[in-house]
Amino acid sequence: MPRNDAVVESKRGAILTCKRCQWEWVTRRTVLPKVCPHCKSRIWNKTKLKKGASFFEENYYGF
Repeated sequence: MPRNDAVVESKRGAILTCKRCQWEWVTRRTVLPKVCPHCKSRIWNKTKLKKGASFFEENYYGF
């Protein structure tokens, strides 16, 4: 099972980190949120593409 670096478990709940704006928050729910509460990005748990890398290179070569 792949590890999600955006989610860390704690006693109060899951500590989530947006990979777009680096915002961290604690969630009380068991499901992942649809958007980041700070920047409102729907792809908050996906890493940004490196500058100059295409979508194909990012997914095929794992840059």
